[in-house]
Amino acid sequence: MKLRNNLRVEDRMPIVTIQLNPGRSLQQKRALVEAVTEAVVSTVGATRARLNVTLIEVPEENWGLGGELLADRGRSTNDVR
Repeated sequence: MKLRNNLRVEDRMPIVTIQLNPGRSLQQKRALVEAVTEAVVSTVGATRARLNVTLIEVPEENWGLGGELLADRGRSTNDVR
């Protein structure tokens, strides 16, 4: 295990931040956090207990795409591909 800043790589606390529009159920959020945690643990060798996943819900009036607020476009981020 390599040491960096006196910590083993797997002992550092990875932080994953996901921004999404509101409307997901608690069950969907749980599944998302679990899936992201598994992906990070399996790909970078992070310690599961130290992995921090934060979900930030951003309302459409605070989300811009292509120079416009989504609230002004009349469509949600779910519709954007």
